[in-house]
Amino acid sequence: MKHLYLIILGNSRVGTAEALFSLCFRKSVLLVFFFFNVHVFFAQSKYDGEADALYKSGIVKYDMKNYQGAIADFDQSISINPTYSKAFQTYFNRGMTKLKISDLQGAVADFSQSIKLHAHNAKAYTMRGLAKAKLNDNEGAYADFTKSIQLAPTFEVAYYNRGLLEMNQQKYQVAIADFTKAIQIDASFTEAYHNRGMAYQKTEKKEQAQADFGKAKQLKKNK
Repeated sequence: MKHLYLIILGNSRVGTAEALFSLCFRKSVLLVFFFFNVHVFFAQSKYDGEADALYKSGIVKYDMKNYQGAIADFDQSISINPTYSKAFQTYFNRGMTKLKISDLQGAVADFSQSIKLHAHNAKAYTMRGLAKAKLNDNEGAYADFTKSIQLAPTFEVAYYNRGLLEMNQQKYQVAIADFTKAIQIDASFTEAYHNRGMAYQKTEKKEQAQADFGKAKQLKKNK
């Protein structure tokens, strides 16, 4: 089976597009919940309170799967105050929401804007890479995953998705290395074990493949 690496952030264990999108959403919840403790200081505006209320409302609507409503709130938040201190988060969250409705070009644009506002936003690079992969921009996706790894060397999802790209290009040895790194960071990463097993299988390393398949099966059973 050909490996597609699109995420996000499926429940399949063989690297399909739906599996990847679901994975990234499991491992990367909305930025407000996972973003590193970044302190960004902007001059306070009288519009900050309204922008913040809409930003928070958008997150609530996203959690309720009201994606169009969430996007509308994020739109308004940005429109009211483009220099709002959480604008880079708002763009990121709107990008995540657009991925949910398959607006891939819109997602790429939002992640790019989030990166423009906060250049060290590793997860925005990863998510933009995932959107680019779904758009068949493999070179751009690879560059974004690599940049994410440079910014956050312990972000296992970036290694995993870069490994899937490499698998799709039949670069099995480097894919194994990336899956291994993801597993070193997160020893319970079921999908990484499974896909490393597939890479081992492609390189005729049957014992290692069976060991990884067994580990993935055990982890899945224990979840």
